[in-house]
Amino acid sequence: MIWCYERPDPPLPLPCAPPLKTPHPSAAPPAFATTPAASPLPPLNSERIARRYGSYGVEILQQTADLRLSSLYSEHRGQRTARTLALTRFLPATPPLAATQQKIRAGGSIGALLKNAGWHPHKLTLRTENPSSRRFNQTVQHHMRLTPHPQPLALRLYLLRLSKHSPAHQIASQTATGPSPDHALDYALIAELYHPDYLNTAELKTPTTTSTPPTPYQPQANHLHTTLFTLLGTPRTDTIECL
Repeated sequence: MIWCYERPDPPLPLPCAPPLKTPHPSAAPPAFATTPAASPLPPLNSERIARRYGSYGVEILQQTADLRLSSLYSEHRGQRTARTLALTRFLPATPPLAATQQKIRAGGSIGALLKNAGWHPHKLTLRTENPSSRRFNQTVQHHMRLTPHPQPLALRLYLLRLSKHSPAHQIASQTATGPSPDHALDYALIAELYHPDYLNTAELKTPTTTSTPPTPYQPQANHLHTTLFTLLGTPRTDTIECL
């Protein structure tokens, strides 16, 4: 069962992001991996949460023109528990995504709507962290229903890249060191904070989370990371692990 809910309040002022610097089209695209067969993509957050907890919903907490803070939750006996708090910075939209983007901006689930529209979402991890829950404010405590104890939370920052026709392994095994190839679109930068009962950093380490040097999106990624802690906690973390 899937619910989608959007708060009726007007968008709250999120910090302004720096101007997006799109990689020059003449830059060489990243090399594809030479995997002989396509690897299955990991399940979407919506699929994983629904499968594990029996329900899934989206609540938009704050939203501006290019930023969205949302709670991806499960519900039990009328109580919602956020399994993921996600801060998304949308990259400039392209015409093929216009209709789907409108539904997403209306409060829909990003991964599910993109997948239903025929796109294959690929998460290219830029970094993971293990901040203590005591670093976060009451918004996190409330939505995740955490106890007062300082549990470590898993945080992932990644580039969401979409493909239509290429084999899954060719996109998913790329690093994000350059512009996306002709058959793929760079859709958004996303910082996700996970409930400790849902995901940890060990589970985030898949064969496709390879080490990456600084990317063309690194300034925007760093700003998104700072914005997440501005909204939900403090600008520092206990332990940082860069992938």
